[in-house]
Amino acid sequence: MDGLQRREPRVVVVGELLQIRGAFAAVEGPQEEDAEQGAATCAFFVVMAVVALADPASGLRNWICALANATLATTALASLAVRRPFTLAFARAEVPQEFWHAPRFIRVNMVLTAIWAAAFTLGALACAFVVHYDHSATAPLVTVQVLAFVVPFVLSGRYAARAKAAAAAGQAMARARTTE
Repeated sequence: MDGLQRREPRVVVVGELLQIRGAFAAVEGPQEEDAEQGAATCAFFVVMAVVALADPASGLRNWICALANATLATTALASLAVRRPFTLAFARAEVPQEFWHAPRFIRVNMVLTAIWAAAFTLGALACAFVVHYDHSATAPLVTVQVLAFVVPFVLSGRYAARAKAAAAAGQAMARARTTE
């Protein structure tokens, strides 16, 4: 029984880490030329897994939600600082290569990444708040995690759709001017 009790927290912590990493992978997407962003987040999750396996009773597992969101926020903010927003990989899959270096395309992706960075930052703060007051409050933590992904997903989708529509309208006007 004692061995089972010692293993259970490890399984729970590793499971939490895998779920969080899986959720980030959905957001992270393919980043061939921005591999350092993926490497930074992967390193965080590897360190968390090692700590969880080495000392599952450390209490660190209570803070994984806040730390994971903080890591994602830091990664997103760093990508903004170097003017290589992490959303570029997704956008490039949707946009012809001729527009990849256009200032408008970069600006739109800066805004999209800022949306995600803000959501991750707020998610980290909200998780830290919940954990500080009741680290066993599963429902609020799950709610925060869901909102930290759903809200920016919806907002960035709407913004991207408006940006596409504006770009298409601009192209149509440019074509109309050249045919006159």
